[in-house]
Amino acid sequence: LKQLEKDPFDLFKDKKINDTITIQVISSDNKGLMVRPEGSDLQLLIKKSQIAVSSTDARPSRFVGGERIDAAIAELNFDKRKISLSIKLLEELQNKEAVSKFSSPLSGKNLPFSSLSDQLDDKKKNKD
Repeated sequence: LKQLEKDPFDLFKDKKINDTITIQVISSDNKGLMVRPEGSDLQLLIKKSQIAVSSTDARPSRFVGGERIDAAIAELNFDKRKISLSIKLLEELQNKEAVSKFSSPLSGKNLPFSSLSDQLDDKKKNKD
């Protein structure tokens, strides 16, 4: 039978895991968020555990519907026709990128009291 409508998975043909896509929140319940990728009629569930890194922010009730947000593609399997999205994964990827760009192992050494314990230890040794 010939398909009359285009395949909703065509939107993901040129995407890969960890890519970012913009989605619109349709509704939320205690399981997670029902979302629709922009430019698609496909509805996907983002599980509650995949909403945020921090468990306090992982409340589906934060979203009422209609919001446009970004999410990362966590799983993409065309054979099984399965797509999983994750806001948490996007946060983790952005944090990792920020740390690699702007941080170094010595970044904490610039704080005013970072060497205070070393100075106190030296002072104790000098007293003894």
